[in-house]
Amino acid sequence: MEKITVLIKPVSFVCNMQCDYCFYKDVIKYRTNPVKKMNKNVYLSIIKKTLNHCETPIEIEYCFQGGEPLLAGIEFYKDFIDEVNLRNTVHMIKYSIQTNGTLIDNQWIDLFKQYHFLVGISLDGIQITHDFHRRIKGEESFHKVIVAINLLKHNNIDFNILSVITSHMSMYAKDIYRFYKDMNFKYTQFIPCLPPLGGGVGLKPKEFFRFYRELYDEYRKDQQVHISLFDQIHYLLNGQIDCSCGMLGYCSIQIVIETDGSIYPCDFYALRKYCLGNILHHSLKECITNKIAYIFLREEKEYSYVCDDCEFYSICQGNCKRQNVCMFDEYYCGYKELLKYIKNKEDKHNENI
Repeated sequence: MEKITVLIKPVSFVCNMQCDYCFYKDVIKYRTNPVKKMNKNVYLSIIKKTLNHCETPIEIEYCFQGGEPLLAGIEFYKDFIDEVNLRNTVHMIKYSIQTNGTLIDNQWIDLFKQYHFLVGISLDGIQITHDFHRRIKGEESFHKVIVAINLLKHNNIDFNILSVITSHMSMYAKDIYRFYKDMNFKYTQFIPCLPPLGGGVGLKPKEFFRFYRELYDEYRKDQQVHISLFDQIHYLLNGQIDCSCGMLGYCSIQIVIETDGSIYPCDFYALRKYCLGNILHHSLKECITNKIAYIFLREEKEYSYVCDDCEFYSICQGNCKRQNVCMFDEYYCGYKELLKYIKNKEDKHNENI
């Protein structure tokens, strides 16, 4: 069954946390007068145009992100879902939400449970690494997030963990894996801390390699925590096609819809120059097939001199054009070192079987 995923920003960049590495607040700096909350005209248009995108049954996932999407209020989501139920006749509908977890209470739990939300929780490792960057009005937030996770567990709500690898966090890979295992986290994704678009410091390539090498050593002992990058690397090293955006070195068009209805091809590039149209005035097909989408998909990106003779280039091709700056510089590639490290470990394991 065909699937489309729509990333909806109901409150744009608005958040109750002040994470000092937030890439979305950095993106918003390049847009003038962003709308801070989505109105009903916009989300009705999202619903109508996604439901009408295909006449035959498809799977549609509405994924709410931020900022902090819970700040839209629970009535926003109840009304959104009611409107979907009123209009949908043939499609399979799924809901997911990415949240910092600090606002989750029993009302939200009831909503997530009733409509089978997949809940993504932003948690940056152990307390010392999480609270280093993720604070609420200067106060620590780690324990509030753990309370929310325990609520989700107690109510059997599916959730996964999203963690941002910062320079500080990169020193604690083993402790983080062991904590995630103790917490019985089954599905986790780590993403590198990106430098600002205008230039600056994010996760460095050697930190990228060190973190993932140590994480892999722990993971290899028991594989009790599902780590998305290791799954993707396993597919690639075994000649299987990986469908994750950017992993094969090229972009695909995502559908990211801002509070004013403007549509962008990628969460990392929600900039005016990449605006594909507006859901109030254009169909999804018009947006994902227009000239701006074409230019975005074929835009030049950075490479490393290491790419010239890299044995893994055919399965990487420079990786994601926004994240690769955290993987390599001119003369060193942490991603190549990681692939080589994992391949050597797997080859030795297979020899001993």
